[in-house]
Amino acid sequence: MKIMNNFPNKFERPEDLVDFNNLPLLMNEQVQGFVDAESCFFVNVRKNSKSSSGTRVELQFSVKQERSNISTLFALNNFFGKGHVRPSQSLHRKGGAERATIKS
Repeated sequence: MKIMNNFPNKFERPEDLVDFNNLPLLMNEQVQGFVDAESCFFVNVRKNSKSSSGTRVELQFSVKQERSNISTLFALNNFFGKGHVRPSQSLHRKGGAERATIKS
């Protein structure tokens, strides 16, 4: 799927590019392999005056894929039961890329 060639001046929402009725159904082993090879985990500690400890800890899991694999990113979100898919900063390159993020 060459989205950028077909729509060079329009940046669609990632949701507009996926047929949600035909998302791949992922098995535990597939997710484990994909996460091991293609993902990042972050722990972000921020100051937060509303918290009794004065800090907020945020856990984040992120996967970046070429736009042609966008349905896999949505399938990962379905597997974990939360998250969102957004264009990554490399969207403006030919072919584009997307990032799935799941935060605690």
